[in-house]
Amino acid sequence: MPDRTSDGGLGGFYEELLGSEMAPLWEVLDRNRAPRPVTVPHRWAWSEVEPLLRRAGELVTAEEAERRVLMLVNPATKGDKRAVGNLYAGIQLILPGETARAHRHTAAALRFVLRGEGALTVVDGVAVHLSPFDLVLTPSWAWHDHVNGTAHPMVWLDALDSPLTRALDAWFFDPHPTGLQEPGDDPAREAALTYPWAPVHSAAVAAAAASDEGAAAIAYTHPATGADVLPTTRCQVVTVAAGGRWGPQRRVGGAVFCVAEGRGTAAVGPATFPLAFGDVFCVPSWCPLEISNDGGDPLSLFTYDDEPVLRAFGLERSEPA
Repeated sequence: MPDRTSDGGLGGFYEELLGSEMAPLWEVLDRNRAPRPVTVPHRWAWSEVEPLLRRAGELVTAEEAERRVLMLVNPATKGDKRAVGNLYAGIQLILPGETARAHRHTAAALRFVLRGEGALTVVDGVAVHLSPFDLVLTPSWAWHDHVNGTAHPMVWLDALDSPLTRALDAWFFDPHPTGLQEPGDDPAREAALTYPWAPVHSAAVAAAAASDEGAAAIAYTHPATGADVLPTTRCQVVTVAAGGRWGPQRRVGGAVFCVAEGRGTAAVGPATFPLAFGDVFCVPSWCPLEISNDGGDPLSLFTYDDEPVLRAFGLERSEPA
């Protein structure tokens, strides 16, 4: 047997390796047969988020914060800027009369509007008008600022691929030289940046009603190419009819879900979450997911994940296929 303790044996050899900035692979070889994500299932209940968001509006100005956002942080990776896997999530509040200064970053972003109507997000000079449950895109390195000229607060879910961008050491950030862009109307460009709720929701409701399981997922796609709306992010609406069930299923890669309407239950691995409007929950990689409808009205959720990234590298996998 090799000597693992003396300076002349394996123990001394390991110390010599460490001193030379090396390490033995055979001691840490990953023999796991499936992913072991570092993040865990979690739900951020709207009933808890909304009061804290209102307090943030009372205590922190838009000028102080630049972006008044409550990050949704996974409990297994506290201090990290991610909700699950390589996905970021936050809830942003823009009060009446406020503006959020323009900036740009290499991370791609999207917004899913939860409350309010009539405010603007200006993306590379294009004024995008916001309505409830609209999906609005901010592609990588696009200037964007937010202007709430209405009499009502605006609230939306922020989603970014920033954990992936940082993991690739590709994060860049740039403040706008004048603080705000001059908004202009460009219907053609606006159509590629904003996706109204009604068409995709109606398609999901119809597909759920026609399916054997009483559930369906409809993806948002680029109107010209049919591709995912962002190179790193797939967005979908999942609708579960009364008495229906979506899943059980699991896939490689993280996912974030936000309830738009209805009530239900999500079983995510060992966790079970009741669902109502505004609730956000996350699903780690290869974690079983099942969503059921507990009420009489359709349960509809907005969801985004990193499927395009996995697909690009040939790493996508799901069950059932």
